[in-house]
Amino acid sequence: MLSERLGLQNTSILKQTYQEPLFKIAVFVPDSHIEKVRSALGEAGAGAIGRYSHCTFTAAGSGTFLPEEGTNPYIGQKGVLEKVSEGKVETIVPEHLLNKAINAMLKVHPYEEVAYDVYPLQNEGKAYGLGRIGRLPEAVTFEALCQDVKQRLGLDGLRVVGDLTGKVRTVAVSGGDGNSLIPYAKYRGADVLITGDIYYHTAHDAILHGLKVIDAGHHIEKIMKSGVKEYLEKSLKKAGYQTEVVLSEANTNPFQFI
Repeated sequence: MLSERLGLQNTSILKQTYQEPLFKIAVFVPDSHIEKVRSALGEAGAGAIGRYSHCTFTAAGSGTFLPEEGTNPYIGQKGVLEKVSEGKVETIVPEHLLNKAINAMLKVHPYEEVAYDVYPLQNEGKAYGLGRIGRLPEAVTFEALCQDVKQRLGLDGLRVVGDLTGKVRTVAVSGGDGNSLIPYAKYRGADVLITGDIYYHTAHDAILHGLKVIDAGHHIEKIMKSGVKEYLEKSLKKAGYQTEVVLSEANTNPFQFI
């Protein structure tokens, strides 16, 4: 949200802290229900690869089973070995959707006992982390960026570290306290880090790194309020609720400029 407000382009995570594991679901389905199972998995969020959804692969084969006493088979008879034309449907799913996808698959699968496998994968899942780094549309002086940040974030003042006449274009941002992100910003090639609560010695570290810093205050996190309001309104509407979301106008910034 900060990146968008500041007009940064081509943003990515500044410091990766987690990468969600991926799993593969492989399920054996009679030919008559392959499309239902595929559809259920896709609607549950499985099979998303990049900008593509509902990605699956199906291999044809034969399944055998012998229903014993106490069973109620969808196909075949108790005590008789059955051979059925089946497809092995495979798809990929992130960890947080794994149980949802399995339950969706089980709900539409016709068999009393469903044969399926779940494999952990080494493929890289979605990355999560702290801060963002991106590019301004064009290079500007550090002083010009400072003035622009003040205007875009509605601030009375800033603390800045670095030569105001120098040019900047690659910008790292982090709401709240971003002291620990200075080495990451420098490593990723940022010209300037926009954050809050910069310490005296950390500012000197930034100078030694050749990194400019804009301390816009911890309170720049307030930018999230309008974004969360929009997110909640969309989610509630999608779920069928008629709920008003009220944006707080309270100013919780304890600091004043004199």
